[in-house]
Amino acid sequence: MILLFNLSQHPLLPVIKETAKDHHKVLRLISPEENRLPIRALLDPSDVRDPLMPKLAEDLIAPDSFDAPMMLFCKMKQDEISSFVDRLRELSNGGSARILKAMLTPTNQNWTAPYLYAHLREEARMMRRNS
Repeated sequence: MILLFNLSQHPLLPVIKETAKDHHKVLRLISPEENRLPIRALLDPSDVRDPLMPKLAEDLIAPDSFDAPMMLFCKMKQDEISSFVDRLRELSNGGSARILKAMLTPTNQNWTAPYLYAHLREEARMMRRNS
């Protein structure tokens, strides 16, 4: 399954859907209201525990202001993700590079989408600074 955040009106959504169909992957468009939920609750609605993240991290970005397009690959092997991303890049003529992409991990499943986004953004900033 691939969770899609802030992509319901995105111009690349048809290409993402086509790529998912070619790879036999299920897409789930996440509504802005669901951004407050931990990712694990998006995968299993019966899991409604509070998100596990520090208060400081919660302040990095408010769920209501989170509007960046992001894809989260859930329960997929690395080679499946690579194949999907390569095909998406090809079909979108490189346009998919502007969509943040992440893989579900035991740690980030406890985060909300805005926190994951903030974490990925900070990680990218640190990598640019170190290169």
